[in-house]
Amino acid sequence: MRLIRVYLNFFFRYLRFYSSAVTEYDIDSPYIYRFLREVVLDNRFYAAFRRIESLRASLKNSQSMLSVKDLGAGSQVHFNNRRRIAALVRVAAVSPAQGQLLFKTALWATPRGILELGSSLGISAAYLGLADSRTRMLSIEGCPQTARQARLNLDAVGAGQVEIRVGSFAEQLSGALETLKYVDLLHLDGDHRKEPVMHYVSTCLSKAGPNAVFIIGDIHWSEEMEAAWAALQQLPEVRGSLDLFHFGILFFNPDLLVRRHYTFVPWRYKPWRLGIFR
Repeated sequence: MRLIRVYLNFFFRYLRFYSSAVTEYDIDSPYIYRFLREVVLDNRFYAAFRRIESLRASLKNSQSMLSVKDLGAGSQVHFNNRRRIAALVRVAAVSPAQGQLLFKTALWATPRGILELGSSLGISAAYLGLADSRTRMLSIEGCPQTARQARLNLDAVGAGQVEIRVGSFAEQLSGALETLKYVDLLHLDGDHRKEPVMHYVSTCLSKAGPNAVFIIGDIHWSEEMEAAWAALQQLPEVRGSLDLFHFGILFFNPDLLVRRHYTFVPWRYKPWRLGIFR
């Protein structure tokens, strides 16, 4: 019964998202439109994708067990801390489309430093780290066994330069920021509570440049995360945002003279919406 409620709530949150979404034909911000065309709607395939998805396929067949330590809001699907790697990669890892978006964002933003809060099995870190191996990247994971598996996975796909630190975000964040110096790309996908999310984003802003892009995972995961997303959009440093349902993306570029916030789906999901209705 609990799972049914979880999925029903998720379905209704998606309906609200979809009903308010616009398409690329409605975007009147050149900066955000360029991001859409060059990242979200870009269909180029890179060799790194094949390596990562080959790893994912092997993990889906793994029967190895991990003792998972949840430091955030916990799972809505799993109710014990002993989980198979195969189950984790299906539920907790980013999808291929989401991973490719992370990869292309890292190419687009040319960040001086990348910070990820929530390594999980390292799939998202692999997509971020393989975009440009010269970029300094650090990923924080609260669960020691999961972090150990993520390290093995990153090495397997050639992303050995990505550093993983084990511990809570609260414990590790200040040291990570001191190490990185810059956080021009943030991927936050390891805590689904409003106040911590607000704290992590606000703290990382001190290291963000004008072209920084912050990607917040699972912004419709719960009512609390939806409240966090609404609050993040109102931060004075935020000049624009994109709600892609699974990801919320924050922009800080001063060229965005007028703040713009969009809920977005590609036009093929709303073929009747060609910019006529505002």
